[in-house]
Amino acid sequence: MIILIVATLVGDQSEKNAVVDTIRLGATNATTNIVISSNNIPIRVTEVAISGSNPINITIQLSRSVTNPQKVQILGNVNSSLVSQGYSPNYNGVDTNIFLNTTKHNYSISVSP
Repeated sequence: MIILIVATLVGDQSEKNAVVDTIRLGATNATTNIVISSNNIPIRVTEVAISGSNPINITIQLSRSVTNPQKVQILGNVNSSLVSQGYSPNYNGVDTNIFLNTTKHNYSISVSP
C-alpha cells in the first residue's frame, strides 16, 4: 500500500515537472525570437512559478514587461511546445491564458508581467 501511494505522488510530480520544463523551453524560445526579430531590450524567463491545486496556476515570469501581442506570441510558442510533447492544450491564439487538462491535473498558464 505504501509503495502505491509513493508511486502516485512521484507520478504527479513527474507530470508537473515535464509540463513546467516544456513551458520554460517554449517561453525561452519565444523571448529569444522577440528580441532577435525586433531588436528589443533582452527578455529573459526568470521563473516558471507554480501555485494552486485545481487548476494548477503556472505563471511565466519575465525579466521585464511585454506587450499583449508579445504575451500572445510567447503563449503561442508555449502552446506549440506542449503540442510537440504530446499534450492537448486549449488555446485559441488570442487569449493571454492557456488551459491544459491532463489525466492527473488541470493547468492554467499565463505570462507576467
